[in-house]
Amino acid sequence: MEQSHIDSLDHYNMNPLLIMYLQEFGHDISKQLGSEVSEVNDYPSHYWALEKRYALTFLDLCADTLTPIAGGDIHSINDGQICVYSEVGWFYDRVNNECFKDFLDHSIKKAKKYLNHFSNKEPVLFSFTLFTP
Repeated sequence: MEQSHIDSLDHYNMNPLLIMYLQEFGHDISKQLGSEVSEVNDYPSHYWALEKRYALTFLDLCADTLTPIAGGDIHSINDGQICVYSEVGWFYDRVNNECFKDFLDHSIKKAKKYLNHFSNKEPVLFSFTLFTP
């Protein structure tokens, strides 16, 4: 892995445990998306895609590290290539006056609910947009 990609993740204050998990179990899809990191309205996107079983564990780690999920995308695997579905995904907006704990819990719950719409055998990967300070 290129050092610059690691630096770009650290730059957005992503928890080191999450970085290590993505490096271990994730697929770097930044090249398919045209860049390594994209920033949208203070919700940095970290372009790593995970198989469902790893994605569910990643969501538990996000909860443990107090990292809410702003949203996510679904990616298919066709002939060994990862394809981006730009029209399929989800997002969670923090509700007015929602305390941080509720924001964290609701964002993780919504992400898990979305992932559970897919069977474990479907050739899809999941990427997440994290809310980081």
